[in-house]
Amino acid sequence: MRQLVVTAIATVAMVLLALAPVWAINANLDLSLGYNDNVDETSAQQSSAFTIYSFAVEQPIYTSANYSITGYASTYYRDHLRLGDQWQATAGLAAWQRLLNGRLHATLFAELSRYADHIDIDDERDFIALGSSWQWFFNEKLSTTFALSYEDSRYRNKIERSTTGAQQNSNNRGQAGSTTSRSSMQRDDTMWLLSTTLNYRFSADTETGLTISYRDNDSTLRVESYTETGLESHWRYRLAKQWRLELWGSHLWQEYRYGQERNWLAATRLNWQATDALTLYIQLDKQWHTAPRNADCYTETVSQCGVSWSY
Repeated sequence: MRQLVVTAIATVAMVLLALAPVWAINANLDLSLGYNDNVDETSAQQSSAFTIYSFAVEQPIYTSANYSITGYASTYYRDHLRLGDQWQATAGLAAWQRLLNGRLHATLFAELSRYADHIDIDDERDFIALGSSWQWFFNEKLSTTFALSYEDSRYRNKIERSTTGAQQNSNNRGQAGSTTSRSSMQRDDTMWLLSTTLNYRFSADTETGLTISYRDNDSTLRVESYTETGLESHWRYRLAKQWRLELWGSHLWQEYRYGQERNWLAATRLNWQATDALTLYIQLDKQWHTAPRNADCYTETVSQCGVSWSY
């Protein structure tokens, strides 16, 4: 299945690129620096300053008033000065169509990604994502979006695990102790994500969105299988001509075989539009996580400032 999807995406991409009428690349470059007081998200709380470099490009392949096909690619590199680095590269295709005289906007996408993590190498993986979203406009202020996506991940490093068994005595008549052996296991995950979002624009300067989501992750490593219910709210305010404030927060309930974990996030970001292409910003994120085991409970605060340039 994975190889078939990869081949299909590559074939479609080559055909569409060959048919592209013009090259009109849209690009975004984002550079930031900051500080994280709990990089590995554990009760041990290892802190580090960091720098982030991200770059994204979009190439419209076909565009009309009601339909478009776009190829895109992005890279993300996060360098923790005291710890390891993390990066991700993604490439994909998206198709958009306007239906029912503009009341319904439909989007389909398919993408390939590679993620590397030198803080926790067990998280390194290659994955395929497929999805769609459908946005219905009730009027100029109110809209709702329904989204469904599927993700197939293959982890590159096998998980080491220990198993304990009985040890027999020399006459094979009884248990004289126990032995521990180590084995490795390949981890593969498949995940479905379903969400619905209600968007409302109070005015040209203020808008909000409320999202309810459900995630189901099935893993060959049974301890990593879980279901998740999420609630997220996002607010955007234009304070002045060049200043914009964003506030968002979320609450996630994750059900594992060993119990429930919860995650709360509160974040804010202030943007200054220096020019049409250049934006400067500062951002603060605070996260609280609870779990059945105290070792898995933690808090995390991330502060950063950066600059974003669009073309």
